[in-house]
Amino acid sequence: MAYTSLHAAGTAQHTSFSLGGAISSLFNGFDKVRQFEAVSTLSDAELEERGLKRSDIARTIFLDNGLS
Repeated sequence: MAYTSLHAAGTAQHTSFSLGGAISSLFNGFDKVRQFEAVSTLSDAELEERGLKRSDIARTIFLDNGLS
């Protein structure tokens, strides 16, 4: 019985950690969407100053994670 209780406690801790990671990923996704929206509002000249083309915005933010 003690093993079962110990095992359950470890499982609950692991679940909590996984939930924390999922929440962190969710907020990171929201941050990328906000960043995409902000960069998308820039003019073509402003994008060029940053070395970007409009067609590269999504790839840069969501795949390369190259903007900070």
